[in-house]
Amino acid sequence: VRQAQESSRLNPRRSRPDDLEEIVTSLHLLEQAVAETLSLARTVATSADHANVWDDSFRSEWRRLLTTTASALDDGDPEPLAGVRDELSRLGAGLSTEGLSASVWQEYGGLLVNLRNIVDTADGLTRWTSGAGSTPRRRRRYDVHGSALRPHRRR
Repeated sequence: VRQAQESSRLNPRRSRPDDLEEIVTSLHLLEQAVAETLSLARTVATSADHANVWDDSFRSEWRRLLTTTASALDDGDPEPLAGVRDELSRLGAGLSTEGLSASVWQEYGGLLVNLRNIVDTADGLTRWTSGAGSTPRRRRRYDVHGSALRPHRRR
């Protein structure tokens, strides 16, 4: 993106894409999602290294929310993400009243915050990608033709 911006200054045609700001925003969202995912993975790995035993109800509920988030991203569907965000808030509120030890609460809280941040960025990304082919110009630029997705089959 930076190279394209710099190149456009010297380009006599001055052909800057109409949606360059949207692309920059989506790249920033992707960067955030990657950072949150790395943090989440680091927390899980640290927990495993310390042989922490997770509460069964937390583990199953958090895993379900993580799976729902992944499916929504895979499908490009932002609708389930709103439900995940609400359920994360409920799960955090429920855990805060259970009198968990500080070390466990920090771990669970970190996972909940990471997943919430991933859900927030995923929501922005799925909304952006769902509109990626909304105009003829964007369709020409971003759509991958079906033949490019599938190897050519011989009959």
